[in-house]
Amino acid sequence: MGRLPESGVDPDYASKPKRIHIGDVAVHRGMPPDGNPYRQGSLMGDERAAALYAWRDGEPTDGFTFWYAPFDGGAYQLFDSSRVRWDG
Repeated sequence: MGRLPESGVDPDYASKPKRIHIGDVAVHRGMPPDGNPYRQGSLMGDERAAALYAWRDGEPTDGFTFWYAPFDGGAYQLFDSSRVRWDG
């Protein structure tokens, strides 16, 4: 879950939300266990906000991974911050 195939292209990209609500974005230090953001707690509060703003603004975010992780499952890793609806 969340990992791209060796080709680097996500075959399900077309069926995924084009604009992701900021509340559905999970931020992790590194890769969560088994690439599953539901198995380990994600960042919260000011730490999450600082990582998200850095990612949005194109600043270095080494050590963090960003995930579309809606409450009802179907998480996948995000690589492009322009997919996020930053206005809420």
